[in-house]
Amino acid sequence: MQIITQTAAALNETSSITESFFSAFKLGSLLKKSGAYKTKGIPVLGIFRQLFELAFIHKKLFEALRAGGAVFAAKDTFYRFLNSLEAELQSLPVRLVFVRNRRKRKEYLVLLPTDRSLSEEEVVRLYGKRWSIEVFFKTCKSLLRPTRKCQSISYDAMSAWISMVFARYVMLAYLNRLDADERTAGELFYSVCDELADITLLEAFELLNKGLGGVCVGEAVPVGRGPECNARSLPGLPSGPIEK
Repeated sequence: MQIITQTAAALNETSSITESFFSAFKLGSLLKKSGAYKTKGIPVLGIFRQLFELAFIHKKLFEALRAGGAVFAAKDTFYRFLNSLEAELQSLPVRLVFVRNRRKRKEYLVLLPTDRSLSEEEVVRLYGKRWSIEVFFKTCKSLLRPTRKCQSISYDAMSAWISMVFARYVMLAYLNRLDADERTAGELFYSVCDELADITLLEAFELLNKGLGGVCVGEAVPVGRGPECNARSLPGLPSGPIEK
């Protein structure tokens, strides 16, 4: 496997930026507060920082360990950190909102808000907005491909290109709204525009029998005279025999 080569200046710059980030947000205190600390030996912060920098130097853990001087600890130290780290996690009270699928009763969606003062309707509304945002990013990334069709490295050019991609999505969303069926508008579909169920063959014969019985009421009509009876009941036709 080929390792991407980098100069010592670039590695030192990455290490300096990482150290500044850790110091600004006090990650060492956060790790200790969570219970991830050691009383002796190599500090947990140093091991965590080494693993954190791997993503920015384009190396994997086994590649860095094979390089030798890229890390300051042995292989067992990193593996013990990844496999046997115990942290004291704090409990967080949440609220569970279950949204059942109307078509399949066994399927349901679980919403997990941290603000327990919100009502069920408000939680569903907020998650609906969040879902539309997720669909927006998924559509832009998969279909419009904002990162593959622009090869510029200028910040202004990238900003202009992203704005153009967003404008394309707005047009597609507008056309989708114009072509959308109103019967699929959530609760409106179930309340107003329910589709009629298909009648069975037996129900069709019963309706036909009732219709013929209303026309030929009080008459014993043979099967062959059924059309004649129906013809006499139509308005505008002579009821008696036609004279030649």
